[in-house]
Amino acid sequence: MRLVFALWSLLVGVYGDEVFEFYGDSHFEFGRQMGLRFRDKIQDRMRLTSKLQTLLLPFAKTSTGRKLLDRYLLTHRTTFPQYVEELEGVAEGSDVSFETIFIENIVEEFSNSIPPSFQSDVFPTEARHPVLRCSDIVLSSSEMHVVAHNEDSGEVDVNRTAIVIAKIADEPKFVAYTYLGDLPSGAFGFNQNGVAFTLNSKRVWNIEVASFNRHIVYEFKEEGNAISAFFHANQYQRLQIAQPPYQSSLHRLQRYNELTPPTTIDEALVVLGDQEDRSWPVFHDYLSHARGDLSGWTLTTIVFDLDKGKAVSFLGNPAHCRQNLVWDLSNVTVLSAAAN
Repeated sequence: MRLVFALWSLLVGVYGDEVFEFYGDSHFEFGRQMGLRFRDKIQDRMRLTSKLQTLLLPFAKTSTGRKLLDRYLLTHRTTFPQYVEELEGVAEGSDVSFETIFIENIVEEFSNSIPPSFQSDVFPTEARHPVLRCSDIVLSSSEMHVVAHNEDSGEVDVNRTAIVIAKIADEPKFVAYTYLGDLPSGAFGFNQNGVAFTLNSKRVWNIEVASFNRHIVYEFKEEGNAISAFFHANQYQRLQIAQPPYQSSLHRLQRYNELTPPTTIDEALVVLGDQEDRSWPVFHDYLSHARGDLSGWTLTTIVFDLDKGKAVSFLGNPAHCRQNLVWDLSNVTVLSAAAN
């Protein structure tokens, strides 16, 4: 059985991402061309996402779900009309219904609006919350400003991502690692205005006073030559906020506490590639799953070096330092590491 599982795991290995570029004036056309380019992968991703097929779309067909969906759509058309146009373009280009594409892009909000009793026999309440997986390490000193990030997700997203480079009308050019079928904003990226981001989701218990998905902006100040290292694993560590005890987060934090805090990029990559915890490792691949990994898959690892004005992404376990792409933060483009 273990041999069979190992062979299956090899079949879902992560390969290099395609690059999609767009330069034009229309948000709709941007989405349509992206949908055309990745039609098969978008269709597969929507079809294979069990939560979408067994919970979200069935609820949208009920009278309550329809009214709620219409309210969400009205709000988004009013507040973010250009993004709705992009999703309409993606739907047309990929030949997937707009309703499906739109719901996928508000999956967290829509999930939170579904009564616990709905479809409880096939999709229990505890399985409705997003699985939190990504890991980040921040290194900061007077001479170093680095963010290293593992982009983790579920099996359905393996090899269904792309690197999007776009300049739409007079808006800033941007580069974004993108889940196909989603807006280019759910992983990591940067733009012409010098803004770069990675995402590391968290949840709190009391959603009446805090949003479902919280993000933090850290300001790192110079502290002489000392290098401060901060490890993030989908849990608040400095704010006293009640939060669910996710096993993945707790195990990753425990493992980090067992290690010597990194002071260099290479040391940070070793931490992000750690697989010592067999059930909930920091890095996920076919090897970790063959050993009993209970979490998802690491799609890529990227290191933003703000002082050098570039980022480098890696194929496979980052501890092996197999550079894949160089992300030029100044010229807002992506190059092969070999060519660079």
